[in-house]
Amino acid sequence: MIKRFLANPSLLSWYAGLVIGMLLLAACEPGRPARGPQNAPVEQVAMGRYDLASAQLAPLSQADFQEALQALAQQPPRGMQVALLKAQPEDVSADLLLVTLRVDDYQAGLVEPALGTNEVSGSELLQGRVEGWPADRSVILGSFFVAGFAPLEPLGLLQISGRDVGPLQPHGYTRILGVSRQGLGVVHRGAFHRGLFASAVQVGPGIVEGGKLDINETERRLPTYLRSFVGACGDRALLGVSFARLHLYDVGQRLQGWLTAQNLACDEVANLSGDRETLLVLPHRDGKGLLVYGDLNAPKTALLGFQR
Repeated sequence: MIKRFLANPSLLSWYAGLVIGMLLLAACEPGRPARGPQNAPVEQVAMGRYDLASAQLAPLSQADFQEALQALAQQPPRGMQVALLKAQPEDVSADLLLVTLRVDDYQAGLVEPALGTNEVSGSELLQGRVEGWPADRSVILGSFFVAGFAPLEPLGLLQISGRDVGPLQPHGYTRILGVSRQGLGVVHRGAFHRGLFASAVQVGPGIVEGGKLDINETERRLPTYLRSFVGACGDRALLGVSFARLHLYDVGQRLQGWLTAQNLACDEVANLSGDRETLLVLPHRDGKGLLVYGDLNAPKTALLGFQR
């Protein structure tokens, strides 16, 4: 059989073409992008303390960073609550960080900072030298989904102060995060219309909706990532990041338990772009610096900031 196969050049050529074609189809299968070293999930992102006087960022270990967060949790600024959650009580480190902000004390804003380009550095952002970004925005959350990096291109809707930057995508990310005079809001993509928010960005999927888990357990079949998420919870905004790679389903379950214990109801909690694009900035307890979780200079199409 093998001898006959090798002795027939046309048959050999046909099979070789079939194999090559199947390999090419597998490589181009839609929705299954090749995951190389540059876009593989990361285990950890940078952590540090940014000194406002010297404009220098000093790196911190995870232990030191979480110690600084615990100090902030014990004496937070007015209107802020900080919580570090452990997966198990015996764990040394927390794997979830949750922050709530009272909307009466913190005004939300969405800005297109062009981070990750030659135009703006992370330090300039923290110093308040970015157009439309006041210097006293001491709480920052990002990032949002990116379709292209050169130039930076948002994936889905991005609207800044009524100006359209990216169009609404009818498929994919199912939530719209918006900012208005009334504060922060998250709505389903189908409920969004122009004029609903002053600024808005497309995010998702939803994690919690109406106080109930809004993600299927089958999500556990997908890869884990460092997570970043945001929620609209009545008179408070909820911000969160993870210190470990987690499934969204598990984040949602634990978040539900914490919200119930805090007697806090969230209309919507939605997923943001996490992993190497994660960014959360909080004030240091000493009032002279900022705690930075994530890479300040990684490409980011937009950031959510809060001004006291």
